[in-house]
Amino acid sequence: VSHVSKAGMMQAAEVSRSPVVATHTACRALRDHPRNIDDEQLDALARVGGLVQITAVSAFLRAPPPGSGAAGAADHVDHTVRRIGVEHVGVSSDFDGGGGVRGWENAAETGGLTAALRGRGYGPREVALLWSGNFLRVLRAAERLAD
Repeated sequence: VSHVSKAGMMQAAEVSRSPVVATHTACRALRDHPRNIDDEQLDALARVGGLVQITAVSAFLRAPPPGSGAAGAADHVDHTVRRIGVEHVGVSSDFDGGGGVRGWENAAETGGLTAALRGRGYGPREVALLWSGNFLRVLRAAERLAD
């Protein structure tokens, strides 16, 4: 639901039998950008067992770009985790769609975001959930419903 309006996202959360995922966005509470989602939307995604993936697009993280880096992405992860719990948060690069931030410019620099998260107290379990565990949970739930 990363490319739909707020109304569309809220409707998807309301009618879907499967968890809903915003695959590449950030938090409007930290950066008022049209592509970011607000706290009400975060709450709705958590209610349906969904997932918010914070993406490495500078314009979504801080103004003005390129004023953000891996720390900016970690700020958005922190806000989302505090709001809806680590089980509903992930990260995404969007490297092929304009993504990449200082300290995480490409896949070879993925450790930059991991280091930023570890420096904020995220342990191995939380890092694993953020990088893949939560997305795999949602994917498996959707697959069960499809069967």
